[in-house]
Amino acid sequence: MKNFWSLYTDNLGSTIFHPQYFMLIAIRDAVNEAKKKTRGKLIDLGCGRMQYRDEFEALAESYTGLDHPKISKDYNGKYNPEILADIHKLPIKNGGFDTALMLQVIEYLEDTPRALNEVSRILKKNSFLIISTPFMYPIHDRGFDRNRFTDVALKSLLKRAKFKVIKIKPHGNFLQFVTLSINVFILKSVKQIGEKQKLFLLFLPLALAITTFFNICANLISHFTESRNSDYIINYSVVAKRM
Repeated sequence: MKNFWSLYTDNLGSTIFHPQYFMLIAIRDAVNEAKKKTRGKLIDLGCGRMQYRDEFEALAESYTGLDHPKISKDYNGKYNPEILADIHKLPIKNGGFDTALMLQVIEYLEDTPRALNEVSRILKKNSFLIISTPFMYPIHDRGFDRNRFTDVALKSLLKRAKFKVIKIKPHGNFLQFVTLSINVFILKSVKQIGEKQKLFLLFLPLALAITTFFNICANLISHFTESRNSDYIINYSVVAKRM
């Protein structure tokens, strides 16, 4: 199941056919911002499957993937992390990197201020940190999902860690938030029912058809009725400079 879903996401994640479409296009926006700022030695903190590695290797002097030694075992990707370590205590010299990524990471951190201080320490001055993090999104990876931060909180956390926020972009509106929540509920329900009754492959096509219909409706209506930047934020993408 996990391998199938990773493959499906890699190929259709940026299209309206994916149940998590509105979240995935928000993450893609952060990736695109990061590509504009990438230079020198890049470190991908909480790298997971490293599905964006090929894109960044074409831009950076070097790419280093780092993940937690326990969590990294859950991924079966194309690459293995170069460094296995806890982000709260990084085995990296001061100023060792020029660019840092934290894509869908800080919601899992036990001590966010401490982790950001470590990221600040390993970056050179005037280097960039790019963050993507969910806000109004269902609990996922239960037992590890800990944090949700508003834009005000993100700015405060980064300022204390010697970062200047260059850009912070909210993603989502009410219809997209509701649609994403319903789609995730459908997906989780199909997974639970399908695994229990061994009928997952039978239910999945129907679930994908329904969630695609919801995505299309929400996308069309949003263009005519709501601002993209509302109070119903799905995700934030942040560009910050190490001062």
